[in-house]
Amino acid sequence: MNSVFQPAEVRTLRSGLHVLEARVDDFDVRSVVVRGADAVLVWDALAHPAQLAPATPLLRGRGVILAYSHADWDHVLGAGALGNVREVLAHRLCSERFVEEVPKDLKGRLGADPTRWQDAYVIPPTRSFDDELVVDLGGVTVQLSHLPGHTPDCAVAWIPEWGALLAGDTVE
Repeated sequence: MNSVFQPAEVRTLRSGLHVLEARVDDFDVRSVVVRGADAVLVWDALAHPAQLAPATPLLRGRGVILAYSHADWDHVLGAGALGNVREVLAHRLCSERFVEEVPKDLKGRLGADPTRWQDAYVIPPTRSFDDELVVDLGGVTVQLSHLPGHTPDCAVAWIPEWGALLAGDTVE
């Protein structure tokens, strides 16, 4: 994998809830892994697969679901590190950005710096929602809700059992 991007640092907030933090140029990016008894939800995929690689041990033994908070490059281009993903969730407007905008952005990055971006690729959403989507991971519920903020396609994720809100760039 491309060594230009350093692997994220993993912080465990509680059993089953892990934050991955990485640096891209002059800002930080974050992803969250939520482990239930039956499945694991990865909230955002960081900017590059090399950054998301430390999540691999947290995914073992569970079906993996990926959810995008929105379609900006620093939240989606690391998805290739996840391997076989059961489902990719996003708000409808986010899904629409994957038709042309996200692939065009990656193509531009590859053209400008092929060595830096050679391992990144686009994994589009397989299921979208308009207002809300509830995902049962087995003992842990994740409620995805459309909440425009940084971009019109932003969503947040609420985990009621733990009182945790995953805000992506909606709160910036």
